[in-house]
Amino acid sequence: MGFDLYSTGNHTSEKGEYFRNNVWHWRRLADFVVEQTGVIEEQDKEHWQFNNGHEVSGEVAKQIAQQLKHLIKDGTVAKAIKEVEEEEKKAERNNVQIQKLHEMLRDKVEKETGKTNLAPIDYPEADHDTWEWIQKRYDYGSSYPFTMENVEEFIQFCEDSNGFTIG
Repeated sequence: MGFDLYSTGNHTSEKGEYFRNNVWHWRRLADFVVEQTGVIEEQDKEHWQFNNGHEVSGEVAKQIAQQLKHLIKDGTVAKAIKEVEEEEKKAERNNVQIQKLHEMLRDKVEKETGKTNLAPIDYPEADHDTWEWIQKRYDYGSSYPFTMENVEEFIQFCEDSNGFTIG
């Protein structure tokens, strides 16, 4: 699953023809563009998280690139990257504990049922409920990276695309 952005035509380079991010990278990048550039109209913000063919004009694409360059220069992007990295570390520490709880539960279920390699959906009901309780505490913050390289590639795409669709 990912987000494929295609130029609406008249792109000026190969880099302006197509930009792709998997869902994990796109979520943070799109949120950053929507929240930090001041370019995206309120009624358009929700479209940045859907593969619905939302069109971004050439003028807006150029403004996004310009604002992202400014946000790199003033340190806003670097600050956001650092915050994401800290969030990832915190989530990873949390998720190590979640994994240990899942392993303990799996061992319990295997011992009680005599079956191995059961999917959680096949656990006895009370144990499945416990698995869900544990899983709700999983922190997905470790799954959504935000990198300078991705921002810079997106800037290049925006500059060269002359407008694009989000699909």
